[in-house]
This record gives sequence, structure tokens and C-alpha cells, in this order.
Amino acid sequence: MRYKLAVLLIIPLLFACSKQEKHTKKEPEKPRAIEVSVVQPVEKPFYKKYKAPAYLKTDLDLNIKPEVSGKIIRIDSEEGDFVKKGQVLAQVETIQYQNQIKAKEAQIQSTKAQLEEKKAFFEKRKLLYEKNFISEEEFLSAKTAYETVLNQLKSLEAELENLKKNLKETFIKSPFTGFVNKRFVSLGDYVTPNTKTFNVISTEEMKAVFKVPQKIFKHIKRGKNIEIVVKDYGKFNSKVIYTSPKFDQNSLATIKTSIKNALNLRPNMYAVAVVKYDRKVGYQLPEQAVQLFKDETFVYVVEDGKAKKVPVEVIFQEFGKVYVKGNLQNKKVIVQNAFKVREGTPVKIVQ
Repeated sequence: MRYKLAVLLIIPLLFACSKQEKHTKKEPEKPRAIEVSVVQPVEKPFYKKYKAPAYLKTDLDLNIKPEVSGKIIRIDSEEGDFVKKGQVLAQVETIQYQNQIKAKEAQIQSTKAQLEEKKAFFEKRKLLYEKNFISEEEFLSAKTAYETVLNQLKSLEAELENLKKNLKETFIKSPFTGFVNKRFVSLGDYVTPNTKTFNVISTEEMKAVFKVPQKIFKHIKRGKNIEIVVKDYGKFNSKVIYTSPKFDQNSLATIKTSIKNALNLRPNMYAVAVVKYDRKVGYQLPEQAVQLFKDETFVYVVEDGKAKKVPVEVIFQEFGKVYVKGNLQNKKVIVQNAFKVREGTPVKIVQ
């Protein structure tokens, strides 16, 4: 009797447990969507780019020498100074040239007085000769005396102009706009036309020099625009002014370009020349959006809330950017977390 009662008590308990298990059994969870950022690329033209190391130089790098001799009495510019064309850098003493000018002017006045006398005498002799009152020899003697003094006066006036020019040349000036790179003289130094006084360099027009291989050389002509990038200084436009007529032993040709208004640049700076060539059309994508697996190159796009693989062909690649061909019109290409998704992975777009 006790055995039957125990069985009767256990059976309802088993049914209760079974019922409870049915209620507590969990349904399978849906995969969690991966948050991604996307770009919607537009197909557009672009150029391939070849980058070559370059250095900067200037053709205007001049040691300035004075036109006259004398002591330096004034210095107006120091090393590192920016100077304009015609700006005074220093001055040579002027007293000797001023005294020479005064002496020459006095000599000219005296010669002019002599010339007036000789001219009057010559004109009288000419009149007498025309009336046959004097001989030809007397006439020619008066004429020669007049012409001699006249030539002396012309010579003295030319010498005076040269002395005045020398006085102006006591100012040592910059022949072009640029920077004082070096000062070679000090106050009191005696200088001659052979003395180096200053070294001035111009940066108004700098040149970039670089080399390119054969495949790039064919795309470069005189007048072609080349972008010059100088670290910490920015980008500068330049034009090709020289292409080497031959290649060196490494099959490289030298190219020179002109950079205008580059006052912040200096000779021997390092730069990069960016040569654009071979126009193409494609989609520009961030580098992290494009994936390579074995021989397959592809991207993932978002369709109906899921990732879909789309094959692409890489046309050109540069730092941080990839240009591709493929069926990407009006597509949302996954960029952030692109490597975390697979075909059919649920995704959520966040920006």
C-alpha cells in the first residue's frame, strides 16, 4: 500500500518537471550585427603618380665684388638678411672720388675757357683764310689748336662721368632679391674689384632636380606641370625647363623644373617630385576597404543589412588610397571593420 502511494506521488512530480523544462528551453539567438562604416564611391578620372626624390638648387648664387677700391665705411646687411634687388649691402669710402670729381670739374672749366679762346681765334683765321689774307698753313694750325682743345674737353667730360659712376659704385648693392648667405668683409677692410664682399642667393626662382626611369620619361615634356612636395613646407607648382638628352648608367634621366615665388625654400633642401601620367578612370577607396585573399581581390558592400562580397580590380595604389574597377555604382562599400565580416554577415551602418 505504501509502495503504490509513493508511485502515485512521484508521477505528478515528473510531469511537473517535464512541463517546466518545456517552458524554460531557449530559442537559438540571432547573430549580432557588426557595426561598420561605409563610403559610396563615385567613378572618376585620375592620373597615376610617380614619385621621385629631388633636391632644390638656385642658379642665382653670387659672390659680390665691388667696382671700386677703398675702405669699407658702412655695413648695412648681415648674414641671413632678406634683401631686395638694388638694396645697399655696404659702402666704400667716398672722399677720394669726391675730390677727384672736384678736381676734374675745375679742369673742365679751365679747358672750356681755353676752348673759347681757341674757337674765337680759329673763326678769325677762317675768315681771313677765306679772303686769302693768310696762308693755308696758318689756317690749319689754328684749326688744329681748336680741335685739340675740343677733344681734350670731351675726354675730360668722359672722365668726369666715369668718376661720378665710381662715386655711385661705392655703394655695394644686391644684384637681385634674395638672402645674404655670407659676409666676407668688416668695417675698415680695404677692398678692390677682386675682393669678395658678400655671397647672396636668390630663392625667387628655385629649381627642383630629380631623375626618372624610361617608362616615366616618355610622359615628361618641357612646360609640363610637376608638383614638388617639400616636407614641413608644403606643395609647390613647377614647370619642366630641362630634360636630359641622355640616360645615365642606371637608365635614369635628369629632369629640372622651375619653382616660382618660393621665398621660403632654400638650396639643397630635400623634396619629392610627383609626376602625373597615364590617365585612368576608377573608384577611389580607402586602403583598408580592399581585401586580398589568394588570387582574389574584393570589397564588401552592404545589401539588405548584410555584407556582400564584390570582386574588384586594382588599377593604382598610393599611400592610403586604392583606385579600383568593379561593379560599385551606387554601392555602399564597407571600410571600418571590413576584415571582420564575411559573405552574409549581418551589419549595422554607423557613421
